Amino acid sequence: MKEKYKIFVWEGPMVLRDYSHGMIVAIARNLGEALEKIGQKEDYAMGNFPVNDYKTYPIDKTNAWMVWGGG
Repeated sequence: MKEKYKIFVWEGPMVLRDYSHGMIVAIARNLGEALEKIGQKEDYAMGNFPVNDYKTYPIDKTNAWMVWGGG
């Protein structure tokens, strides 16, 4: 059976930090696939977030996430 897709979310003080916290979201079947997609999309992001500090959410219902901006 194929793995189901999940939403991987990285957020907090060490994620793509500039003047405020950043956020990364990836849709993938597993962590390795999520990191591969992040590296393909924005290779400068790699090394700028704690790889193992993430949350996952199954894609089987509706949901919403928000991030407030700041400077």
